[in-house]
Amino acid sequence: MKDVAAITMLRNDDWFLRRWVKYYAAQLGRENLYILFDGKDQRVPDFCEGCNTLVCDKLPGKVVEMDRRRAALVSETANALRNTYRCVIATDVDEFLVLDPLCGDSLKDYLLRWHREHPGHISVSGLGVDVGENTRTEQPIDDSKTFLSQRSCGFLLSRYTKPVATFAPCRWGGGYHRVKGHNFHISPDLYLFHFGCVDVSRIKAKAISADISSLGAQRHIKKRLRTSTICSTKRVRDWDRACAYRRFMQTLLRQPFQLNKPSTGIAKIVVRIPERFSTIV
Repeated sequence: MKDVAAITMLRNDDWFLRRWVKYYAAQLGRENLYILFDGKDQRVPDFCEGCNTLVCDKLPGKVVEMDRRRAALVSETANALRNTYRCVIATDVDEFLVLDPLCGDSLKDYLLRWHREHPGHISVSGLGVDVGENTRTEQPIDDSKTFLSQRSCGFLLSRYTKPVATFAPCRWGGGYHRVKGHNFHISPDLYLFHFGCVDVSRIKAKAISADISSLGAQRHIKKRLRTSTICSTKRVRDWDRACAYRRFMQTLLRQPFQLNKPSTGIAKIVVRIPERFSTIV
C-alpha cells in the first residue's frame, strides 16, 4: 500500500500547474501525482514528466455545472486509487495544502498520523487562506521566486477550508468544498493556500480569455479582485490568534443549507502570513 497521492484537473493553466507539480512532487514524489487535462486540445507540458497524466474529453457546461462534473470525475479517479493509497488529496491547480513548518514533520507523515489518530474521520481540512496582492505595496509575481516570498497577507475565508485530504471512498461536491454525506474536521496545523488572487494583472488578463468567455465565468474571475482589495485596505491581524479564532468559528458556524460546509460569518479578517512559510510555495 502506498502512502499519499495528489490529484488535480485543469484547463489551460500551465502557470499554476508548474508550481503545483513542483510543490506536490517535493512533498509526495512525482510518481504519486495524477493530473487530468480537461479537453483533448490540451498539451501535456514537459515539466509533468514522471507524473501520471490523462487527457480527457472536454467537460461541457458553464462554470458551476462544470465544477460539479470536474469534482465527480476527480472523485471517481480518487476512489479508483483507494486500493493503492492510504490518503488521496484533491485540489484545484491553484491550491496548496501546507503543513505549518513549526510541526517539524512532512505533509505525508502528518496526514498518515492524523488518520491513525482519527480513524473515524473520512477527511481533514486545512484552514483556508486566500492570498491576495496588496496593490499599494507589492509588485506582480516574479516567476523565479516563491509566491509567499512576494505576498504578505491572506484573507481567512471559509470557502477555501476544504476537505481536500481523504482517507476513504467519497464524493466531493463542486470545487471540493465538501465531502457529500460527511462532516469536516479542521486540522490545527494545516492550511489550504489559495493563490487564484495572487497576481492582479493575471486575473485581469484571464477575465478576457476565450476559455473564460466560453464558460461564462468572467464575473467569477473578476470577483477574485475583491481579495486584493481586502488585502490592500483591511487592518492586518496577528496570524496565530486570528487563525485560532477563525478555525474555532468555522467549526461552530455552518452553511445554512449545507451543514457539512463551514461558514465564515460576516467578519473580513486579513492576516500577515509568517515568514516561516515564505520558502514553501
